[in-house]
Amino acid sequence: MKHFHNSRARAFSPGVLDREGAESALREIVSWPGYAPTPLLEMPALASALGIGRLFYKDESARFGLGSFKALGGAYGVLRAVAREVRRITGDGEVQGSELMAGARRDLVATLAVATATDGNHGRSVAWGASRLGCRAFVFVPAAVSGARREAIARLGARVEMVAGDYDQAVRRCAAEAAANGWIVVSDTTYEGNLETPRDVMQGYRVMLAEVLAQLPAGARLTHAFVQGGVGALAAAVAEHLGQELGSRRPRLILVEPDAADCLFRSACAGRPSRAGGDLGTVMGGLACG
Repeated sequence: MKHFHNSRARAFSPGVLDREGAESALREIVSWPGYAPTPLLEMPALASALGIGRLFYKDESARFGLGSFKALGGAYGVLRAVAREVRRITGDGEVQGSELMAGARRDLVATLAVATATDGNHGRSVAWGASRLGCRAFVFVPAAVSGARREAIARLGARVEMVAGDYDQAVRRCAAEAAANGWIVVSDTTYEGNLETPRDVMQGYRVMLAEVLAQLPAGARLTHAFVQGGVGALAAAVAEHLGQELGSRRPRLILVEPDAADCLFRSACAGRPSRAGGDLGTVMGGLACG
């Protein structure tokens, strides 16, 4: 295990995600059929074994039947991106995502297609969001993604395309195919020309954080938050939300990622974006990306 303490960490200053966007995501997502806050579970036995005061675990296994927090981000990103495209096509600046989710403009939406690259759960969320809106979905996956994950995405109506190579190659293939076919990219990772939708995805994730803060027992104070790395979208959403809502009382944020896919660790050490040093070979396939 390797550890790096970020001495460059500074007092929180918001900038990536705004509070208004988080509030919009919360209003939208809680209105979806099947929405329910996922449980915040306390684990007293493990806390005692570790010698710490209290330990909580946010259980996302029942989120919209998709089994992951990703259900909040990808589907919300689809909704926002499709709504923008409908407004562009029709010239109607008043079109709202909630109207499209309720079935408005269904004939037009059916002509649209979204595309994404994924190691698994983000693709399922995008496919699920597309199925709810009635548009097509194309999901590009690296060759290492299991057949079970591919089938789970396909069952939601998406067309799954395997890409020879790793996650980054799937991202590039997705971008190229989307540009050639007029599809809308709904990505949870940013690259040049693709910044707005990943922000929407992260705003969707913040619904989970709003739930956590509402579910904490009276008197409980967060001191540390442990979050997986991956492409960094969830980690950024957690950092932004806790910083905005708790200010100087925000917890220390600890990011965890596989040794073989340690781009966030290496980036923190170097003080600039850096490539992973491993071969991406890990059982945590959803974190071998970014």
